[in-house]
Amino acid sequence: MARQAAMLAESLGVEHITTKLPWGKEDYPPKPGPDEKMEEIARDIRQMVLFRHMKDMNANSLALGHHADDQVETMLMRLGRGSTQVGLSGMRPCRRWGMGSGRPEDDETYGIQGLRKWIVRPLLGVGKVS
Repeated sequence: MARQAAMLAESLGVEHITTKLPWGKEDYPPKPGPDEKMEEIARDIRQMVLFRHMKDMNANSLALGHHADDQVETMLMRLGRGSTQVGLSGMRPCRRWGMGSGRPEDDETYGIQGLRKWIVRPLLGVGKVS
């Protein structure tokens, strides 16, 4: 997948960075064990890596490829965890980095810089292409 993304980016003249997750390095979390929530911890480390790349590149926004099927999946996962109506509203098409999680560690990780950076999801209204 990374190679395909790199080739597509190159054909479009867009900069592309491929990075392995730095499990356990610096202040990144260690790789989760078999009894830990791999999906949640992996999402957190991906977001930390992406945020640091944004800071390094002096970028203010990051466009993600979440689509309508991802939106439904997110809402179903939140429903399964007993989320409130706010959580069941799904992913927002545009939001400030680190906002909305309700987790104090996100405030610590992203801080005031997170309020100056944006996540955009322009494909939320588009169904998955098979």
